[in-house]
Amino acid sequence: GEEGWENEEAYEEAYDESSDDELQPKALPITGPPSFVEGPPTSAEEYLRQVRWEAKQLPQVVCAKLDLHRFEDNRTKYIPRMGQLKAEEELSITPTSHRPEPMWMEAFLSDFKEIRAALDASEWRECTNGDESKVPQSRDGQAWERFCFGGKGDDDSSASLGEEGETQTERQTESGATGNPPLLSVLATLDERRTAGMLRQMVKWVECAPSLDEPHAQWLFALLCALSTPMDANTAASLRALVRWCYKRRALVTEVDSEVERCNIVLMIAGRFFSQGGDIEI
Repeated sequence: GEEGWENEEAYEEAYDESSDDELQPKALPITGPPSFVEGPPTSAEEYLRQVRWEAKQLPQVVCAKLDLHRFEDNRTKYIPRMGQLKAEEELSITPTSHRPEPMWMEAFLSDFKEIRAALDASEWRECTNGDESKVPQSRDGQAWERFCFGGKGDDDSSASLGEEGETQTERQTESGATGNPPLLSVLATLDERRTAGMLRQMVKWVECAPSLDEPHAQWLFALLCALSTPMDANTAASLRALVRWCYKRRALVTEVDSEVERCNIVLMIAGRFFSQGGDIEI
């Protein structure tokens, strides 16, 4: 209410500046109680007094009462929650035979941690002689696709590493054309930022591929070994997309083969090690 203060002592008792726990002094110090008798403030000092008094009437913590059910329709529904799958995924539930054994999962995660720890301890980026002249330019996505997998890209479309809205070119295999494996000498030419950008582009190529073949899996594994943490939001989103793709691709394979094993490896790394699997049951 708009009630005045009878004296300054009553105001100072209600307005305890020591409770503010301020680290710095006020930029505009004022003294005296506010006056609501004369109506709106007539000076800058009186305005500051009234504003400070009104701020003191507010609780220190305010809890907003939100109906969270209103946002259910806007939730990202790509990653299934516990006991729930997308409608189009209900027909592609992973067979039990395709899921890895718990003992294998623990052993694999332990081995993967040891690989990353060994790479960090060796300072391989500084020790490995990476010749940048033998690898494509960092922004030339088509050249990197040919470098990794062979073949030739579509000259009518463009692709660049590490950029949003980049276009995926479908690889056209040439007879006898082969790509390059992800050797440390190649990875050493990529710094941490370019490694993350290369991984995001690799995920886009995998999503456009009909299956997870061995070259794609090799490059994914190598880039995930070299990926630095904490990762940026775009890279984390890319790993979640990779988990969703491998999850659905594994369910479509009729029999357990090497592709199922590759999917399980990627799911373990991206989903479990980097914690981007959500509630998906690996």
